[in-house]
Amino acid sequence: MRCERVQDLLLTDYTDGRLDEALRREVAGHIKSCGACRDFECVVREKAVAPLKHAEKIEPPAYLWERIRREVSAERRPAIDVYGALGSVAGTLRRGLEALTRIPKPALAFAMVAMLIIAVALARQPIERRSLNNYLNEQIDFMAGLDSDEANGAGVFDTSTGSGAEDLI
Repeated sequence: MRCERVQDLLLTDYTDGRLDEALRREVAGHIKSCGACRDFECVVREKAVAPLKHAEKIEPPAYLWERIRREVSAERRPAIDVYGALGSVAGTLRRGLEALTRIPKPALAFAMVAMLIIAVALARQPIERRSLNNYLNEQIDFMAGLDSDEANGAGVFDTSTGSGAEDLI
């Protein structure tokens, strides 16, 4: 067995105890006869295994395992292009929708609420601008009306026509 293969197994299955018995014996025999691989095993145990020996085991979230399962099964499925370009577009759309289902539900809900708030805020701006424009146009028309009355000789602050009390009687 070559040293590269033994060192690869030392970093993975041999150290984890996941080799079948025949391969485990072959690796162990190589380590006994090869000083470089023996030194490599010591370094692996000291630097990679020992620090993690008493580490807390953390179970990954369910959505992560589901994503891994989907990715592995997608790699195993043969890609058959039955519909040509339409199949390509449909596949892209399907992958996009699958990506949405892989997002954790609280994060997806938060993103949807944030998008809804932004959409409402953006939709309100034209309404507010329209009402402001209407108000300003009304004021302009009012002021224009004042100017036209003054042009006809009826000033707004004209005091020569009387006090206005006679109009009330």
